[in-house]
Amino acid sequence: MGDAVLNGLLAFLIILVVVWSLWYFLIFENFMEVTLAVYGWDFYPVEDQLWWMVVGWIILAGFSGALKVYDYSRRGNSVSN
Repeated sequence: MGDAVLNGLLAFLIILVVVWSLWYFLIFENFMEVTLAVYGWDFYPVEDQLWWMVVGWIILAGFSGALKVYDYSRRGNSVSN
């Protein structure tokens, strides 16, 4: 059980860091710039609120992935083996 918890926690942290950096640097900032340049929509006043909504989605994805890894590890298919 200890390995399963550790594997789940590790998966959560990896998903959180990787998805967070990809979303912010590759998608979120470009979305803000393109919508301002092309459509004239200025999302910068609500940038913080939009970003925290995205952070919530990233955390949910991290929990989902961590639970799948935890379940997989509990069945004896440990990732660390």
